[in-house]
Amino acid sequence: MSTVGATSSRPRTLRLVRPDERPVSRARADVHTRRTVALLLGSTAFLVGSGLVMILSASSVSAFAEYGDSFLFVQRQATYAVVGVLALLVTSRMRYDAWKRLAGPFLILTMAMLVLVLIPTHGIEAYGASRWFRLGPVTVQPSEIAKLALVVFGAATLARTSSRSRSERASSLTSRSPGAVRSLGRSWRGGSASPRERCCARSPSRRSSP
Repeated sequence: MSTVGATSSRPRTLRLVRPDERPVSRARADVHTRRTVALLLGSTAFLVGSGLVMILSASSVSAFAEYGDSFLFVQRQATYAVVGVLALLVTSRMRYDAWKRLAGPFLILTMAMLVLVLIPTHGIEAYGASRWFRLGPVTVQPSEIAKLALVVFGAATLARTSSRSRSERASSLTSRSPGAVRSLGRSWRGGSASPRERCCARSPSRRSSP
């Protein structure tokens, strides 16, 4: 059998392409990605920098009066910012599938940490509130980690829901396509579709015979 005959004998299917699925040039997609990353990194750097300036302005006098160093608290906060930048570089190398798999366990671990601070033997109370617990030389506030856990879990849930609804729409279009394509072919040839074909084109549960 020739190559042309083998190619023509393969079944062909039609699929409706949504506007967001239309092919985009590689260069245009790369430019859009760079702009998005630059916007996110710029906003984060601005918030971190302005936060350090505010901490220095609010704590320099008290830090010098109590400890003799006006930059004590801002240096500590800058160290945490450096740790955060390192964590950003590590997590940016992770695949999206890894975040989907870790979303549930990460949320459960965060909820356990939120309960842990309420136990008097583990939680650290300050000004009448117990929101921290000690982990080695540092104190951890689980409510801040819970913000990230909720964002990751919500994004993973929305991604699964979107992919499921997309597959359902694709299967619905596939079940409707045979009758619709035959009716369209009849109209192109100048004929009219039969009642059976018009019914199959409207109803996704009925299929026309080949």
